[in-house]
Amino acid sequence: MKDKDIVVLLTVPILCLVIGLAASCGESKRRDNPDRGNDAVKVATKFVIPTDITSFLDHVDALRDFDGGIRFEGKIRLPRGTLFILNLNRPGNERILGGDKFALSDDTGTFRTGAFTDHGKPIKEGKYKIELIAHFDEPWQQPDRVIEVAGRYGTKLPRNLSVPRDREFPDRERYIEIETVVTLPPLSPEAIAVQAVKNAKLVVPEHGRATDNVEFIVTYALRGLRGQIVGWTAKRSGNNTWEVTLQYLIDNKKYEAKWEYDSNRRQVKYLNFEAKVFSWLPRE
Repeated sequence: MKDKDIVVLLTVPILCLVIGLAASCGESKRRDNPDRGNDAVKVATKFVIPTDITSFLDHVDALRDFDGGIRFEGKIRLPRGTLFILNLNRPGNERILGGDKFALSDDTGTFRTGAFTDHGKPIKEGKYKIELIAHFDEPWQQPDRVIEVAGRYGTKLPRNLSVPRDREFPDRERYIEIETVVTLPPLSPEAIAVQAVKNAKLVVPEHGRATDNVEFIVTYALRGLRGQIVGWTAKRSGNNTWEVTLQYLIDNKKYEAKWEYDSNRRQVKYLNFEAKVFSWLPRE
């Protein structure tokens, strides 16, 4: 056998091995990333304002928190990050009960506001008017991806779904203003129990009856301790009784104060030491 024949015999298996490994690697990469194997290029989907709608608002619902606050959630047909302000007032009454600025959380337009109260107290049930407002100028600071869809100063917004800032020059600047009426639900049994505890002026054996209610004492005490309220909750503990819990933080450590509310007797009592501390405050 000649030397060149030996070289050929050795070279062919090596080439086969290299080709096989390359093919195997390519197949592995295609399995790991099938788009690359198909030479596909992923392109981010660009949000397009629907053309067959009569309002940007899809729906909005009013929900009660455990402590009686009202939150609004729903969908607005605009891209993720769009900033809105929601104002709440009674129909026929221009006094605004509260406002909250929020951003749409995804490209389906989902949103959820913060809690609305009437100076810290639960807003009564019934029909209320809400306004949803969005501007697209510099002070509003809408994200770039939103400006790309709506246009700087809202110039790309459909005329039938937007309002001119100056009616004499309607194409100079446009914004969104949506008004609708919603029904605020009544207080749930849990919220009634929380409110009963907050409003209670309790008797502490060593000191007598408190001159301030639990809510005031909690706020006053936590302010002095640089603490923070996490939230109020309530759960049924008997046929007519509810266990009401306040969770709060002091130095990033969580504590719980517990009271019991008897809905038949309309009585409140503290259940642990933390609740007792929040149930009485010395006179100033």
